[in-house]
Amino acid sequence: GMKLYAQLTDRFVSGSGMYAKICVGSAEQKVMLSDMEPQIVDGKSYYVFTANVAAAQMTETITLQFFNGADEGGEIYTCTVRDYLVQILNSQDYADSHQIASQLLNYGAKAQAYFGVNTDDFANAGYEIDTEHEIPQENMETVVSGNVSGIRFYGAALVFEHRIAVRYYFIAEGAVDGYSFAVNGKTYTPVNKGDMYYIEIAGINPQDYATVIELIVTDGNSSISIEYSPMHYIVRMYSKTESTQLKELLDALYNYHLTAENYSA
Repeated sequence: GMKLYAQLTDRFVSGSGMYAKICVGSAEQKVMLSDMEPQIVDGKSYYVFTANVAAAQMTETITLQFFNGADEGGEIYTCTVRDYLVQILNSQDYADSHQIASQLLNYGAKAQAYFGVNTDDFANAGYEIDTEHEIPQENMETVVSGNVSGIRFYGAALVFEHRIAVRYYFIAEGAVDGYSFAVNGKTYTPVNKGDMYYIEIAGINPQDYATVIELIVTDGNSSISIEYSPMHYIVRMYSKTESTQLKELLDALYNYHLTAENYSA
């Protein structure tokens, strides 16, 4: 999430129908100003907007524009994730963030190459780095235990969108209304996809990619436990794929994870 901070007067915010439009590529998000509360940052009041940016979109232009009730737009403010990270890299005031900024740019560039996004303008251009740590070669199997009548676990995968997510896929003999799906006591609603259902655990921080996520499925009498993590995907896919671009993406993701662990510590 790219945070966009705007200082707005009370009179402006209270205007009838005032809203902000945030664009990332072709995706648009409309936020009514009347639904927002200002935040105090360093003693100043800001309205804070979030632009959802996938790793492959680090060179995409992000725009922020304010509109009145007549849909008349004002000045357009622009930025990119790459420009923000380059500012960090060029400032000694943020020297402790240089390594994670470099890893993030590298991850973005490898995502661009794999997904075919803006490949004439890579995020790490001029800031290329070599892979420092190799992905471990170890056996990381999804741990499944238990059994519930009428539903079975199909598999798990990683989702690369504006936030990393883990999806657990299931095949059910009928409706899934009678089953409960929970992680750490929080319940999730299954999403239908073709002849399967999936549960998505989203917004996993990079420093937590190695943390196992246990999903419990129960019908009230019996249960299934599935243990999986983004690291399961990284290790298994790296060993089985023949795609050089996917290997490079997984390398970048793994090294970003290690850097994030150190940075958050």
